[in-house]
Amino acid sequence: MLRAAIGGVVRCSSAGSGGPIISRFAVSTAAVASAPLALACSAAGVSSRAVHCETTPFKPILYMKPGCPFCSNFAVWLASAGLNDTFEWQFDTSENRALIAGKCANGKVTFPTIQYEQGKFMNETFDLMRHVTKEHGVDNSKLVVWRYMTQPSNEGSGGASLMERYWLLLGFAKEHHNGSLDKVKAAVFGGDRIIPALVPPDIDEW
Repeated sequence: MLRAAIGGVVRCSSAGSGGPIISRFAVSTAAVASAPLALACSAAGVSSRAVHCETTPFKPILYMKPGCPFCSNFAVWLASAGLNDTFEWQFDTSENRALIAGKCANGKVTFPTIQYEQGKFMNETFDLMRHVTKEHGVDNSKLVVWRYMTQPSNEGSGGASLMERYWLLLGFAKEHHNGSLDKVKAAVFGGDRIIPALVPPDIDEW
């Protein structure tokens, strides 16, 4: 039997072939998992003479919500640990919310969430950090950038970290807009922005 994730890569070796035949496929996981070997390779557009098939391993999926402070905290932590490419990044969409609903231990749809194995999900930022730390042997004492972004410091002029200031300012912004995050978002994306550019406009040309 062939087990695969949606949109994976099938490598099949046919009788008398000089090497593996590689074909991309986009068939349902359930259909592939229950199909005979030859039928599964046929669905992938590969000769039915194939005698051996294998698929690329499942890559964990990270579901994020842009602008979310919990997601931002986790994103900086991942990048500081050098693990941001460990996940396939996806975002807060109605389809992903439907996929995640009821799958985490707490039953909630929150972000960040990871699908760490096919069909297995978990959320809660600190739980995710703990899980990834154990999986990848992260030394959290060496994550200098993450600590700079999240923890207060007495060095130099000292003061609260950027993430701490974000939480404080977000509270003021919500009060100003009667507790509406949608109105806060609209104000940030609205006409008279007073936020300076954070990404050089020609960075892709460097």
